[in-house]
Amino acid sequence: MELKGKRIAILIEDMYNEFEFWYPYYRMKESGAGRQPDYLAYSG
Repeated sequence: MELKGKRIAILIEDMYNEFEFWYPYYRMKESGAGRQPDYLAYSG
């Protein structure tokens, strides 16, 4: 799938496995999505 120029959000929650973020991130980056991740932290 070609994602060139698309912006992607990966939502994660407490108690996640680190690979649940990084694997999809690098796969989408290889497909041309986004520039760099934007981080948003929520503590509630």
